Amino acid sequence: MIKERLTRPDTERGFLLDGFPRNLAQAHALDDILAYSESRVDAVLDLEIPEDQVVRRIAGRRLCRQNHEHIFHVDYSPPEVDETCDVCGGELYQREDDRERTVRKRLEVYRTETAPVVGHYQTQGLVTTISACGQVQDVLNRSLVALGYGQVDVAGTSG
Repeated sequence: MIKERLTRPDTERGFLLDGFPRNLAQAHALDDILAYSESRVDAVLDLEIPEDQVVRRIAGRRLCRQNHEHIFHVDYSPPEVDETCDVCGGELYQREDDRERTVRKRLEVYRTETAPVVGHYQTQGLVTTISACGQVQDVLNRSLVALGYGQVDVAGTSG
């Protein structure tokens, strides 16, 4: 699937992979795919954040049953009325994947299967570690700077 996707014209100037590769076998397969197409991975961002913050961010998320685009967070963007969507009045709920127990299991899988991928790319000198703590805009700007681009302000203009 990745091989086919990377042959499309919109990837000619580059591409960003998020959440892939997830294990060493996938990293090696990606290396082979890119070598065949005479391409390569240019940079890898390792987003660093304490696990308790990951759990808090994910476990606090609530979705509207009527419209999953209406997303709230119990700490960062709570609804005005508990368990009720401010936009449409729908019931808010927590996905099973967002429950603390599930998040902690996913973090264990990350430690055992995905973290070694960072080491694979570190040996190639491709990894830059940045903090994923703070506001979305701050993390975006740290990412852009790490990749050699300027910062972007809230309005979306480069700086």
